[in-house]
Amino acid sequence: MSSHPYRLIGERLGGSFKQALEPIVKGWAEDWLPDNTTYSLNRLLPLFDYCQENGTAEIDQLVSWVDDNWCGLLKPVEKGLLGSILIGVTDKELRKMASSTLLQDVAQQALSELAQRILSANKTAYESVPIVVTDNPMPKGSELRGSGALALNIRIGGLSLDYVVSPMTVERYLEAQESPAQTSPQKLTRLHAALANQKLSARVSLGSAALSLGELATMRIGDVVALDKHIDEPALMRLGFNGDACDGFIGTKGESLAIRLSRVGDQKS
Repeated sequence: MSSHPYRLIGERLGGSFKQALEPIVKGWAEDWLPDNTTYSLNRLLPLFDYCQENGTAEIDQLVSWVDDNWCGLLKPVEKGLLGSILIGVTDKELRKMASSTLLQDVAQQALSELAQRILSANKTAYESVPIVVTDNPMPKGSELRGSGALALNIRIGGLSLDYVVSPMTVERYLEAQESPAQTSPQKLTRLHAALANQKLSARVSLGSAALSLGELATMRIGDVVALDKHIDEPALMRLGFNGDACDGFIGTKGESLAIRLSRVGDQKS
C-alpha cells in the first residue's frame, strides 16, 4: 500500500469533488434507472463528521481498485426496494417483492457498478478497471478527523444511499481538475526578488545616559554628557521598528557618518 498525504476537505474542495462526480452518477442513472425515476447527488461530508452524526460508519460492501483506492457502501441499504425501483415495479407491489432474492441481486449489481464507476472516474473505461468486491471493513484510520475520506449521499426515488470514498480516490479527482487559466496580463515577481528591493530603516544608538530633571534644566551648549558605553565598545544598530540588532564602530565615509559592522544579528543573517 502506498503512502499518501491526507488533507482536510473543506467546502471548496468538496464542491470540486461533487462537480466531478455528478456526470458519473448521471451516466450510471441513465443506464440503470427507469425513465422518470428521480435521483440526486446530495451533500458530501468528511467521514469523521458523518460518524459524529450517525455514531459509526459500518460497511455493507467495499469495492477496491488498487492500493488505497476504494469505495464503500454504508449500512443500512434497502437493496430489495432499490431492486424494485430498478425493474420498474409499481408502488403497490413494491413492499411485497422487496425481500425477493432476485431484486436484491439486481440492486447488488447496480450498487457495485456505481462504486466501480466512481473509482474509475470514467464512464467509458470503468469495465477495464480491476475491481474487487469484499466485505472487509474500512481501512484503519479512515474515520479519524482529517483522514480525507468523504461520505456522499445519493437519493434514488425515495431511497437514500451513502457511499464513502477513500482519501486517495478523492485526491485523484482533485488532482485531475484543470488549473484555472491565467487571464491577468500582469507578470508576477518572485517573492525573493520583490523583497530584495524593499527598504528597511536602520537606527544607530551610541549609548544612553540618565539625567535628573535638575541637570536637564541647567544644561547649556558645550556641556558634555557621558554615555553608558566605553569608547572601545561598539555602537548598536536596530533594523526596522523591532528588528534584530547589529553591532559596529562609528566612523566616516565621505562627508557622512558611517558604521562598520562587527556583528550581524541572527535574524539578519
